[in-house]
Amino acid sequence: MCLNEGNDMQPILVILAMLAAAALLLGLLWMSYKLLRTSMEQENKQRQKPEYRLHPKLQQQQKDDAKED
Repeated sequence: MCLNEGNDMQPILVILAMLAAAALLLGLLWMSYKLLRTSMEQENKQRQKPEYRLHPKLQQQQKDDAKED
């Protein structure tokens, strides 16, 4: 009786499992990179300086202050 019966496929299965794990890891890294890029783009859009207008009295005050300097 041979003790090694049925173990011919074992190294192949181990290699296939390692390749599957590596592919899974690369896929997760790629997805996290994409998610990070999207969140960074959204944050940059939110950080952009909003357009606003000053009240006419404040505008006049700024002009007056600029003239004094």
